[in-house]
Amino acid sequence: MVPKFKFTFGFEASSDMRNLGVTRAFSGGDFSGMVSGGDGHGRVSISRVYHKATIEVDEQGTVAAAATVVLMDGTSLEEREPPHLVDFVADRPFLFAVVEERTGAVLFLGHVVNPLAG
Repeated sequence: MVPKFKFTFGFEASSDMRNLGVTRAFSGGDFSGMVSGGDGHGRVSISRVYHKATIEVDEQGTVAAAATVVLMDGTSLEEREPPHLVDFVADRPFLFAVVEERTGAVLFLGHVVNPLAG
């Protein structure tokens, strides 16, 4: 028998990462493979790192999730044309997906049965 429980823990990890030796990323590391802009050479730096995790155990099973947010600063970003916006009114059931563009991998898939509830 296992008792029901739910734990959530979050923290700011920047100082811990620096103490472990991750220093270049916080002082102008080379992220040119990930972003464009910055100081004109793709130079940006990590300013903060936040992490949060949660786990819940009950009679139905276990649900766990974790997320990490990395905030980056740059001196300037390349100006781009804003995307063409389309009005989307979700007033009936719909399906949604979060898809990684390069590979087409579906990361999340779900549906909303009653968008007017809530």
